[in-house]
Amino acid sequence: MHLDKIRIKNTRRFADEVNVDFGEGATIILAPNGTGKTTIFEAIELALTGKIDRLKDDAQEAVIRDKADQASVRLDFSGGECCQAIYDRGASCSLSGDHENIFSLDKKESLPYLLRLTHYLEQRGKQ
Repeated sequence: MHLDKIRIKNTRRFADEVNVDFGEGATIILAPNGTGKTTIFEAIELALTGKIDRLKDDAQEAVIRDKADQASVRLDFSGGECCQAIYDRGASCSLSGDHENIFSLDKKESLPYLLRLTHYLEQRGKQ
């Protein structure tokens, strides 16, 4: 199973609904700083876990774009599986979809680390 598409709306750098299609092979996201690369990884983390690990519990709403009331992320996978996170300002994040079929990891707490490691490989050498 692989990620086919991610839909992001009102999440940090993205206001209107943004659709990112992925191919079956490896995907490299290359763009200047401040254009939303981290937002894509954090959106995947949000859709799979319901939170962004690097943000403290009282700062989770930072994922919602300024002045928006709600952020949403949907991940569509090969085979028709999907999962979604909807985060309303002033409420907790709600998850829907079949997370167990999509991502079966014995230690789900490892997911945020794995996503950040993948994202920061290139940035690590510059900091």
